[in-house]
Amino acid sequence: MVRPGFDRIRHVGSNLRRRPTLLALACVAAVVTLAASAWMWRTVLGIGEPAPLPTGAASSVDELYRRVESAISRPGFALHQTESTKSRGLLGGETTEEIWVDAARGVVREETHEKTRRTERRDRSIISGNVQYGNTLGSRIEATRCGGGSAVASRVLGCGYGIGLKTLSLSVGEWEGRAVLVLSQHGSYQGESSESYAEKLYVSPETYLPIAKEMEGTADFGAPFPIKISNRTEYRQEFVPTKTLAADLFDPRSIGAVAEPNLGRLNRAGTLYWLGKRYAGGDHLPPLRLEGIVPAQGPKGLVLSYAFMNGGDASTVEVEHRGLALGGAPGFFADPCARQQSLDVPAGRATLYSVYVWEHADPPTDTMGNPGCSRPPTNHAAIVQTDNSVVVITIVSAGRGKNPYRTQAGMEALARDLTLRTKPR
Repeated sequence: MVRPGFDRIRHVGSNLRRRPTLLALACVAAVVTLAASAWMWRTVLGIGEPAPLPTGAASSVDELYRRVESAISRPGFALHQTESTKSRGLLGGETTEEIWVDAARGVVREETHEKTRRTERRDRSIISGNVQYGNTLGSRIEATRCGGGSAVASRVLGCGYGIGLKTLSLSVGEWEGRAVLVLSQHGSYQGESSESYAEKLYVSPETYLPIAKEMEGTADFGAPFPIKISNRTEYRQEFVPTKTLAADLFDPRSIGAVAEPNLGRLNRAGTLYWLGKRYAGGDHLPPLRLEGIVPAQGPKGLVLSYAFMNGGDASTVEVEHRGLALGGAPGFFADPCARQQSLDVPAGRATLYSVYVWEHADPPTDTMGNPGCSRPPTNHAAIVQTDNSVVVITIVSAGRGKNPYRTQAGMEALARDLTLRTKPR
């Protein structure tokens, strides 16, 4: 006969022998539950440790911009990118920007719709080469470039907020639970207003296209307190066949930036020398097109402006006609370091000038007090004396791009290729 007390002791002992197994099973279940919960919260909320970046991802700012240009260069296709920005604070509002990018041609079209609490604005621009055209006649500036990238790649990733000094850096970060490249920019501007900002652009390490952007900054316009700026931008992209796009989508004339010149002014001026409506260039000199005709000095003075047909540079070649009484070298060429070369050209006698653009009022001097003329000239021009006028050929710069006509060889080619245009009957 078994005593009841002993049965209870034996039952407790049996439980004690089984408890390590039960504890182990309980621990395993807890770990599995925690892991599942962690996975669920990372998935739902986008938190936790992101996956590592793909092997060979861009490791510098310059390399990032090169990868972007390579990623969007698809023959027969154009990138269509939509950027939706929401701004908070006193300057709050919504902005939608659409860009179409044909990287093979180096062109971008941008359309902007900005709506704030008080205003609404629409804008259009076109980038071609290193030139950005606005939506008003004659609006042409040097396209923004940053990080060592082309103007096209710089527009896809952006070049920071506003103007002023910028610093860029590249790091690894996280966006919604995934590992991404983070292009950080800090900028400031001091002028009529004081502005500063910090921006983070999140870039996919697989496609090298932007995913989102966050920006915080301040702007002080002299108000009682600075205005805080806070923006968040989301990006969407698709590649569309270029054959489906409008034929003039990337043409500056489609947004009113360029118009056919009024040849009536040439007709009223009578006989004069010019480079034609189109100038073919040659010998590494790009083609030019006649873009503007405006009055100049003298009763029949005219300035003919020629721009690059491919948008390669924002500067223009100006052919100015002056009367004989207004001939001679302009004061700009009265440079102690200027070099001259005379030669005969079909239009008459040409003088080529190699001159300098000084940062200060007077040219630098050497140890003896003489003008320091040892370095290469920084600008070139030509004056052609014809039978009935003086033609001055100069380069008017709208940026820092290299203009192949800003050389002695370029000026000589322009002077030799001036042709006589007679007044139509």
